[in-house]
Amino acid sequence: MKPFTWLVLLSALAASGCAGGSTVHTTPSSPVGAQAKKARLIPFSLPLVNDNSIESSLRSARSAQNSVGSIPTVGPTTAAEIPISIGLVDAPLFNLSQVNLAIERINAVSNIGTAQQTETLVQAYPGEAVIDLLDYQQTAANLGITAIPPGQYDALEIVCDPANSTIVTNSGQTLPITFGKFANGSFTPSRSGHGSLVLHYTFSAATTIANLLVDLNVENSVNVGGSAAEFGASFFAADGTNAGAIGGTLVDSSGNPVANATAVVTDGNGNVMGLAPTDQSGNFIVHALNAGSYTITVYEKYTTAAGMTVTASDGQTGSLGPWQVTVPAGFEAYLGTFPD
Repeated sequence: MKPFTWLVLLSALAASGCAGGSTVHTTPSSPVGAQAKKARLIPFSLPLVNDNSIESSLRSARSAQNSVGSIPTVGPTTAAEIPISIGLVDAPLFNLSQVNLAIERINAVSNIGTAQQTETLVQAYPGEAVIDLLDYQQTAANLGITAIPPGQYDALEIVCDPANSTIVTNSGQTLPITFGKFANGSFTPSRSGHGSLVLHYTFSAATTIANLLVDLNVENSVNVGGSAAEFGASFFAADGTNAGAIGGTLVDSSGNPVANATAVVTDGNGNVMGLAPTDQSGNFIVHALNAGSYTITVYEKYTTAAGMTVTASDGQTGSLGPWQVTVPAGFEAYLGTFPD
């Protein structure tokens, strides 16, 4: 793989605490040996999809005249403004074929939750940008390059149109999305007609381009049931310039791939910093990790922050690991193939 390269010159963002902010609920871990699994480090490449690819693949589902067209690219309007680039990535999901967000605009928020809260427009999409999150597992959707005033920001706000945001199940059923948040095992819808996803992540716009890579984690964000899908954003974010990853391959005792197991990455304080399910080939990769040391555990039965239970395709319910892994900037720590 080629070293991690973006399409523009980029600078590091200030690291925050727990980017995901969600709580892991799992079955009890099975006993594991004290010996850590040695990871193989390889250069990590997660390229941005270029504007032409987005123009052809991210068209609005509404009508041709409302298609997103070219993603806006705006240079700094004054010498004081700082360019910002945003990439969006996700992982495969166990029972869904599409997760379509109709994005109207993106705001950078400062002084969030106070009387001084301000929202600065980062990007607006004529006719909405309808993005299937599940299309961006090996590449990152380029949500545009624009410019914002320098300073410290507390969050990104992705404003969606609920009327045109949908989920498609593997059986072909199309469900509308109700936006809100999950807390303590329950879902609270946003106020009527509101599709705002507020991603609490502290970043700086300083003297060069600010670059943010966001894993808007579908597995932890969606609860599908009945005639609608609940969406409460669970995300992980990192400095896109030097983002790292952790990957591996899970097989059963016969060497056959195991799908739908869940790999969970935590930091030294037990905060969840990323997670991803294994795909049909047993592979997983957890994106959007800053350089550092992590613990990774693979659960064959996992209850997401949205309350959905994910069980591995072999029907096992234990766990593998934990393993201690150090990820340098711009590298993937690959754990190799391991049996369950």
